[in-house]
Amino acid sequence: MKISISYCIFISLCLFGVWVIAPVGDYSIGVYTNFVFYFIAVIILIMALIWITKNIYLAIKGRKEADFIVPVTLISFLSLSKLILNSGDGNGKFWINPIMEIETTSPVRYGGNLTLYKNETFVAKTHWNHGSDAYQGDYTIKNDTLYLNRSDILKITDSIFTNTYYISRSKLQLVPLRAEGDTLHINTIYNQ
Repeated sequence: MKISISYCIFISLCLFGVWVIAPVGDYSIGVYTNFVFYFIAVIILIMALIWITKNIYLAIKGRKEADFIVPVTLISFLSLSKLILNSGDGNGKFWINPIMEIETTSPVRYGGNLTLYKNETFVAKTHWNHGSDAYQGDYTIKNDTLYLNRSDILKITDSIFTNTYYISRSKLQLVPLRAEGDTLHINTIYNQ
């Protein structure tokens, strides 16, 4: 019974570690998030090292067969963590390709960036001293107008982003169609 409880604790810690850094829904990431993730990762590595050493010793002595649950769980945790932390677009969405990356141009605020994805979703990030907040939603593009289909985007991003933008491809800008919101600079347009 002790072994099954310890397996559950180990697997739960691994899942919690991945959940802390997973870019699902609206999320914040900063110094606290990094501290929690690395603290959990150290605990996981220490537990795995003790467990693997004990299992090797018992297998050599012939008292127990090799146990692969902990190494497989550890490899899965490390692989998922690396995949999320080192994803190409910096938003952790390694499973979908971005089509456009946009940044704010306001020198007054901390700023933010907007990433549009092929599956018609977006991530709007606002940056602050030691981290950032990410807000996700859907978008549509009709003619030369970008619609961020999230009614609270203006409020939750402190007027950095708004719902509707004119896409100026010649100037590589998104110009807000309302008085609120910053003009955004298009950094990269990917092949669709």
